[in-house]
Order: sequence, then C-alpha cells, then structure tokens
Amino acid sequence: MEKIGVNPSSIDIVVLSHEHNDHIGGIEKFLDKNSKVKVYLLRSFSKEFKNKIAERTSVIEAEDSTQICQSVLTTGKMGEKIPEQSLILKTKNGFTVVTGCAHPGVVKIINKAREIVKNDIFFCIGGWHTHRKTEDEINSIISGLKRIGVKFFGPTHCSGSLIRRILKNDSDYINVGVGKIIEKIG
Repeated sequence: MEKIGVNPSSIDIVVLSHEHNDHIGGIEKFLDKNSKVKVYLLRSFSKEFKNKIAERTSVIEAEDSTQICQSVLTTGKMGEKIPEQSLILKTKNGFTVVTGCAHPGVVKIINKAREIVKNDIFFCIGGWHTHRKTEDEINSIISGLKRIGVKFFGPTHCSGSLIRRILKNDSDYINVGVGKIIEKIG
C-alpha cells in the first residue's frame, strides 16, 4: 500500500474472498494501521479467524449475495471445498467482477454474477486459478466467458503465465497487476 501511495486509514471496507493465507495474511497488520474498517467475510471462515478479527474491528458475515455499498455487492458463498466470494462492481461501462482465486470456477462465478445483476459482465479481473490448467482447458474457459458476454479479461494472481501467453494478442485481454490503474476500457 505504501508503494502505491494508499493510506490504510483512507479505507472503510475490506472484503475477504476466501480463507487462504495469501488472501487474509495481511489483515492483522492492516488492522494495526486501521481498526475502523468493516471486514466482510464468509460465514464459513473459521471461528478462530473470525473471532480474532472481531476483537479488533467490525465483522460482517456473508452467505448470500450482499450489498457492500451503492455500487458494490458480493456473489455470496460459492463452492464447497474452498468457499469463496467475489465482488461485483457497477461501473459506467457495465458490471465488473473481481475474483479472489476463482476456486469454484471463473465461468460459474460470472454466471452467478449475471444471475444476480440480471445483466452481462463487462470485465472480469482477478485470480482465475488456471495456473495448472492445460492450453485446451484455458481456451475452453476463455471461450465460455466470451460466449456468456464477458467483454474484457484481466487474469491475475493464480492464473499463471500460460493464460497470459494465450491472451497476449487477444484484443479482449487487459494486462493488469497490483497497483495498475485502469482508466479506460474499450
């Protein structure tokens, strides 16, 4: 946050996608800097973790799709083995879905988001958990997303380098990463 110039005290809300350390590991240090935030997490998070956070700040447990603020809501819990939630943002271009790792499957997440907002998804950004997928499996995922109307893609985190190579010359691909500001799409 320091490197990209974000002051922790300027943040009002934190949404945790799932209970893997690379997604929740920094929350305690963050709370050292800002304990006035509301932390949204899934009801399925461990009691120990939830209690540890609730001792320091406000915790809101989500199960179903939850309105976070005016233009932001969650998909609610998806998946059983690794329960996860994603964010749905209403932007001037349309709806954007932000995934954590997409353990339930990115196509399933987009379909759920479409069902919630009753609209197509303009942009999907975040982890797609494709780092162990074959080229055929990745092409199938990309085709599935295009077929259901996703206009632009920004796989990050656990998506792997193969998907970036496959999408490199695709006009629907947006190269994103930590600190990258996306000002205009399309």
